[in-house]
Amino acid sequence: MTHSELDGPGSRAGTRAGRSIAAVRGIAAWAEASVHRRILAATVRVGTANLIARGAFALRELTIAFVLGTSPRVGAFLLAALIPTYLAQVIGSALPMAFIPAFIHVRQSAGAEAAKHLLGGATILVTGLLGVLTVLVLAFFPVYLDFVAPRFAAADRQLATHIVWVLAPFAILRGLSALWGATLNADRGFLLPALTTALTPLVGTVALLLFRGSGVEALAWAMVIGMAGEAIGTAAVLRAKGTKIRLMWSGYAAPLRQFVRLFMPMIAGNAILAMTVVVDQSMAARVSPASVSILYYANLLVLFPVTVAGAALGTAALPYASEMVTAKRWDDLRRMIAVFIRYVALATIPFTIAFVAFAPTVVWLVLYRGAFTLSDESGVTAVTRYLAPMIPFYLAATAVIQVSSALRRTDILLWTPVTGFALKLVLNYILISVMGLPGIGLSTTLCYAATATIALILCRRALTKAHERETR
Repeated sequence: MTHSELDGPGSRAGTRAGRSIAAVRGIAAWAEASVHRRILAATVRVGTANLIARGAFALRELTIAFVLGTSPRVGAFLLAALIPTYLAQVIGSALPMAFIPAFIHVRQSAGAEAAKHLLGGATILVTGLLGVLTVLVLAFFPVYLDFVAPRFAAADRQLATHIVWVLAPFAILRGLSALWGATLNADRGFLLPALTTALTPLVGTVALLLFRGSGVEALAWAMVIGMAGEAIGTAAVLRAKGTKIRLMWSGYAAPLRQFVRLFMPMIAGNAILAMTVVVDQSMAARVSPASVSILYYANLLVLFPVTVAGAALGTAALPYASEMVTAKRWDDLRRMIAVFIRYVALATIPFTIAFVAFAPTVVWLVLYRGAFTLSDESGVTAVTRYLAPMIPFYLAATAVIQVSSALRRTDILLWTPVTGFALKLVLNYILISVMGLPGIGLSTTLCYAATATIALILCRRALTKAHERETR
């Protein structure tokens, strides 16, 4: 039998399969060669899951644009949803940064059972905190509406009040989902928590298409139902992995105090930083009712790539950074910051330049259909061009913030947003008076550039001081 006869289809298929296996093993070996590569590999995995979830979110927003456009009813919905989603964002983003370092530290020092008690106590605290905040929102929403929406018609104001009551459970459910997802992240279970976030926007899209007559009311109910599904699904995954959520109060013990000491300053910092969204939408509402929707759609286009990459980087980096802090590997932490800022610059600067150059085409391709008109397109394009340059600064700040969280430097996590918020207020007033609505986009970019720089300087100083204390 000749060599060519031996080299048949089966042999060639086996060779290709062997090469594929070898390639996969080679990639895996490359990824495990250093902590930075492991974080990068985890970032890619989480980024893929986040891309699916954000794709579901974008689909819902495009459906809103198609079905409802920039009508006053959309503005009423956005103002009503602004405060509940603001609370959900503040608590949901602060929880992983506070809980993961505390959970890892307690598990390594006191054992798995103590970590489970921490989870149960944190669940009770988060539920109680968000319950109180939700009651305050419902009580003071009419006052807020009178202040920010004086140009809204009476029917639209009534609609906004109805929607805020429908959305009352949203923040509580989001907080529980974030806490339980952070528990999975602490064990480097990144994919499932990221994928479950696709449920809420998918339910919203289906509701909009099936109940067009109900419009924004159907969307509000869908948000609550979808978020309940996310929380239940995350709890089920935790239980399947052997972690039962015990709603038993074991007292204000040391592990819970450690979590609260990290959590409360992070809530304050995130609340101040996220308040910029509330300020932007509120100031846009005073320009005109349509400006609220225009700014919202511009944020949608720019924040889609930012949140996909930023959430992936933050989720993947925090457990590794927390372990480095526990091991006091200060040089590795400094190197991690430098490596990821370099990666961010190489990946995002060309992308941002292209985004700004082709903004009209992007807006036309993504949004121009159905109730979304040419005048809406020009308004969104103008804001998008000034907002897009924030992308590199946002992602660079994400890497720095994860290291600051792992270091438990709550002063950095608090005072950096305070500075950024004060700057945002000043820039908004100046630039809106000069440029109109696009001034909000430019002020956001300048604000993120400043806060990223301040956070980087403070974090590097913190690492230097930590290293000096160890060498004394």
